[in-house]
Amino acid sequence: MAEDRRVKNTKKRILEAYVTCIERDDGSKITVKEICEIADINRSTFYAHYTDSIDLYHQILWQMLDDIGALLEEFEKHEDFYRHMRDLMNYFLERRRLILALLKKDDSAFRKAYLKKTREYTLTFEDMTAEDNAFFHEFYVSGFICAMEGLLAGDVPPDRVDHLAGLLARLEPNYKKKNG
Repeated sequence: MAEDRRVKNTKKRILEAYVTCIERDDGSKITVKEICEIADINRSTFYAHYTDSIDLYHQILWQMLDDIGALLEEFEKHEDFYRHMRDLMNYFLERRRLILALLKKDDSAFRKAYLKKTREYTLTFEDMTAEDNAFFHEFYVSGFICAMEGLLAGDVPPDRVDHLAGLLARLEPNYKKKNG
C-alpha cells in the first residue's frame, strides 16, 4: 500500500529538518526536539514514524542504500556502464543536500555503507589477486564518492554529468559482477 500524501510530506519535512541539523553541527547531538522545531511538527508526529533521531538516520541510510541497490540491479539488466554512471550521478545530484550532509558526518557511515553495498559489483582485473582487486574496488569507489562530493558542492550542469559519465564509461571493459 502506498504511503499517504500527508505522511510523505511529513517525512520530507522531517528529513529536511534533519539535514538542516547536520549542516549546523556534526549531527552527533541532534535531538528530536530540534528536528521537530525546524520541521514545525509535534513530537508525537515524529514518534509516529521514528523511535528517535538515530532511527531516523538509519531509515534514511537504508532507504538510500536500497535505492542504490536498485540502480545496481538495473545496471545488471542492461549492462550499460555509461547509463549506470549517469543514473548514479543523477541520483546523487537529486539528493545533493542530504548526501553532502551525510558525508559531512565525521564517522561517515554513509561512505562505509556505500562501499559495502557496491562490493558485489567491482572492477576486476584478471591479472590481480583477490586482495588487490578488493583494494582497487575500495580505491575506485572512495574516489567516486570524493569526486561526487566535489561536484555536489558546486553547480553541475546536466551536460557535465553526461560528459563525466562518458569518461567513467571508459572503465567498462573491466566492470563485471563479482563472481559472475
